[in-house]
Amino acid sequence: MPTSEQYRTFLWWFYPNFLGLSLLSQTFVIYVIVYHTPKNLQRLKAILMNTCFFQVIHVLVCCVMQFRQVSSYTPMEIWSYGIGRHLEAYIGYSLYHVMQTATFVSGISVVITLFLKYEAARIVKLKQTKRVLIITGILTPLFISITMEIILVTTQALPSHIQEHYKILNANNTDHSVIGILSFDVVASQVNAFIMSISVILFPIVGSTSRSKILKHIRNTSDRVSAAKNAQNKIFVQGLTLQTFLPLCFYCPISCVYYYCIVTREEILFQQYFMFLIPAFPALFDPYITLYFITPYRNRLKSWMTKNKVTSLLTVVNSQLSNNNMPPQI
Repeated sequence: MPTSEQYRTFLWWFYPNFLGLSLLSQTFVIYVIVYHTPKNLQRLKAILMNTCFFQVIHVLVCCVMQFRQVSSYTPMEIWSYGIGRHLEAYIGYSLYHVMQTATFVSGISVVITLFLKYEAARIVKLKQTKRVLIITGILTPLFISITMEIILVTTQALPSHIQEHYKILNANNTDHSVIGILSFDVVASQVNAFIMSISVILFPIVGSTSRSKILKHIRNTSDRVSAAKNAQNKIFVQGLTLQTFLPLCFYCPISCVYYYCIVTREEILFQQYFMFLIPAFPALFDPYITLYFITPYRNRLKSWMTKNKVTSLLTVVNSQLSNNNMPPQI
């Protein structure tokens, strides 16, 4: 098994590369969303921009702080190895919760998009009050989670005696800093962990259920809509469904190891170093799902690629013609 030093050596190289690739992907998809979204998709544009914004926050905080969750300690400690370790402990602890919220918001954005697509596929539109109630219900877990995190920061990071404790604790630490603790004896931590865990499981269930209902509506109205439009809707729904599974794929396995460590108090270094890094991976892959499964963006990419191929071909042809027309060398 790799040692702690080996993990840190690998992550010293991995974090900046992951940050660079993620920001490039996000910058490109944001450019496409801003400048190439049709006027009839402005609501979708706002939701996609919201998702990108919070994914960028997640990646930035993750790479700047480089958290490690020492689950074998009682209570568990949260360490920082990034440049953010030089910040005050309460700032690092607050950023830890900001990162969790950013992950949650990204997942909820996909669920709201699915709901809006389901509503658009219905023959009978929902009343405004019912629509507001449904969206409020979707957002309620987020509001509860944010409330719990505010309570945790207020009670476990901001009091002056706690700040002084971490200043003394980190005075002799050079390679990392301790920014806070995570204790399931605290009700706010229990509630927040429960909401996060349940949401990761519910996202793909909601995605699969919504997909089947939307496709059913598409089939029922296929005689009123063109075949091309139906195909676009199906591809779009497939992309959204895939996005709801990303949190499950990247968060659930490492979370299972995490809860195993909590129960057994076994030290698994992979879990400690990658607990917050792996859930950030959707920020790298999600933009390409958006670009492929949303038809206007996919068509724009095809248009650019076709132009590049034609330009390259014309350049080669012109070069060959120029060579053929050159006078013979004597």
